[in-house]
Amino acid sequence: MNIKTVGSIYRRDPAALMVLTDSAIKTPKDLEGKTVAMTAGSGQFLQWPAFVKGAGIDASNIQMVNIDPAGIGPALIQR
Repeated sequence: MNIKTVGSIYRRDPAALMVLTDSAIKTPKDLEGKTVAMTAGSGQFLQWPAFVKGAGIDASNIQMVNIDPAGIGPALIQR
């Protein structure tokens, strides 16, 4: 699968935000106006507020969707 990382969080638990290679999303700022799927209660979910603050993006302009961990890959493939 052609994917790339556009943002990452690494303190104790590494986490990455993945998009398809042909996506128009190139930087964290490009997430504004888009939908991000994440598993509620996951490390990534808990680190999200720090990520958006550090990246200087407006989280209120990003739609968050709760998804089962097993559904992350298929959701990415289906866009």
